[in-house]
Amino acid sequence: MIFEGQFENIFAHIHITTKSEDFLNIFNQLMSWKNNFND
Repeated sequence: MIFEGQFENIFAHIHITTKSEDFLNIFNQLMSWKNNFND
């Protein structure tokens, strides 16, 4: 999976390799971590 994002004028992307095929759960976990950083 590859995620891309922008923070102000900086663009970045991350690569995630996993044996799990539960992509919805992985996405939800990433969003949870993101929300923790925004608090």
